Amino acid sequence: MRNVRFHLIGTFLLIIGFTTSWGEAAPSSAPDSSGQTVYFPLMMKPTEGLRVSQVRVLQGSSLSGGYAVYLADRETLVRVFVDTADGKSVSEVTGRLCGYDALGQTLGCMPADNGTIMAPSTEEALQSTLNFHLPIAWTKPGFNYHVDMDPADLDPNTASGSARFPSSGKQAIDFVEAPKLDVVVVPVEYRPSENSQTFIPVTDDLSYLTYLPIKLFPVPAVDYQTHALYTYVPSSSSKNLDRVDGWVNLLEDITALHNMENSSGSKHFYGLVNLYEAHGCNGGCITGIGWLGGIGAHKTAVGWSGFGAGNAAASETMVHEMGHNFNRKHVACSGKETNIDEDYPYPNGVIGQFGVDVSGGKLYQPDDYSDYMSYCDPTWTSDYTYWNIYHYRRNTATTVQLNSEAVEASYISGIIAPDGAVTLQPVYSQRTPVPAIGSGSFTLQLLDVDGRESSVYSFNPYEIADSGGYRGFGLFVPSVEDLGGLRVFHDDQILAERYAQDIVERLDVKESSLAIDRSAAALQLEWLLESEQVLAYRLRFSQDGGKTWQVLALDWRDSEFRLPLELNRGLLEIQATDGLNTSTKVITID
Repeated sequence: MRNVRFHLIGTFLLIIGFTTSWGEAAPSSAPDSSGQTVYFPLMMKPTEGLRVSQVRVLQGSSLSGGYAVYLADRETLVRVFVDTADGKSVSEVTGRLCGYDALGQTLGCMPADNGTIMAPSTEEALQSTLNFHLPIAWTKPGFNYHVDMDPADLDPNTASGSARFPSSGKQAIDFVEAPKLDVVVVPVEYRPSENSQTFIPVTDDLSYLTYLPIKLFPVPAVDYQTHALYTYVPSSSSKNLDRVDGWVNLLEDITALHNMENSSGSKHFYGLVNLYEAHGCNGGCITGIGWLGGIGAHKTAVGWSGFGAGNAAASETMVHEMGHNFNRKHVACSGKETNIDEDYPYPNGVIGQFGVDVSGGKLYQPDDYSDYMSYCDPTWTSDYTYWNIYHYRRNTATTVQLNSEAVEASYISGIIAPDGAVTLQPVYSQRTPVPAIGSGSFTLQLLDVDGRESSVYSFNPYEIADSGGYRGFGLFVPSVEDLGGLRVFHDDQILAERYAQDIVERLDVKESSLAIDRSAAALQLEWLLESEQVLAYRLRFSQDGGKTWQVLALDWRDSEFRLPLELNRGLLEIQATDGLNTSTKVITID
């Protein structure tokens, strides 16, 4: 409240007003020309009534109309924008939000998280709106709400009819169900050469890797499982991770591991490798790679652990590469992107709408941040990418239907180079359900020992994003006893073929031939084989008596292996392959 004075000067009346804090007039007095004091009401135009101009529901991005989707059971912020009709500022504006379930029953009312605000609200300032973090129990299909401004009737600027939003009844938030995301993180023990130093990412606390997916992906939750350490020792320097071929080879390995452990593809597998300490990143480097629109076990990607064994840049790579698994192409921004999404709606790759970190309470300006599917920095999600990933997960059958009974099956995989050349990977076998016969323009033909066709399967390879045109395939098919050969066709052209020289002799690893050196860092295993036809080994470990297995190494070319100390009790499987046929020995480790 302020004191006021006024004076008559000639025929002009100068009034310096006296008002309450709400713009109400108060009586004033002044001497008239005869020296008498007169009283009259001081008439001041009050500030126009407050009103709710808009309400935005935020879960990662300020969604524009065409890309609006709200997920049930996900952290949700409701921003209530308050306006004044005459544009004047009003302080200490309060409000509450009241919720109702699908049956119309009240869930209660809650005050704004930020107490009071100064109206009018602006989108650029998060604290200029009345903000409500909805309880997760409210974020259900059928949820409705209304907002009361100044619920205690303290503010006369809150005019009747605009004090409530909507003015009558309730407003719906169309929450929809979406499946959670299950991710298996596969830490990679990387040795660029057989005798080089070993590089391992941080695994005891993966928050540096996992903090972004729940913020940027349209999922209600992300569940993470950490796999046993997978050992990657390239067969040659051309398969090191300072080259595209190396990343393609590692992706093929982790995809094979995925197929062998989760062939339906109900989970995503993500390989994590300490690239930076192995090769550095001077002048640029490859930091990750993934399948584009992966189905089944091709829901797999690999990426670095950031600038060191564990750094926040790892999470930025993770969402980019997993975005490819969700069938997202690149967003044009830096000019270095390839395989561009021509339908991206915002110029120069910017996110186009305000982004929001709901849990962190931070806004991201639409023109200052680029979509994370671009090569620009800094990044957040656009509403376009958020919406498209939601619809891809909703409308695309990304899992593989498996036959109910397990059979002895062969895993056959290969890499298709940009020039069309096919490199076949070693064949491995295990007892597992196999998918139904598919269709495609590529054909896999299995031959018996006499060179006659035993079975044939159709398939289509998957594209590897960020690879310059590489593709790949990996599938389980019922095994052919004493497989004599296999061929891969495209139309009628043979792209690759392999024939058996000799069937791999049965492994005869006796307890006396298995040497175990119990060092401080690992169990060093060494075994003896008679056969000279072994091309490579697969090593798997089971801690539940053989019910489930985790792959520790593929295409292993040595007869000794370092077993991590945490795997000091269980079953170790050593499978030898000559490229076509396999022989297996299971050893108890105690």
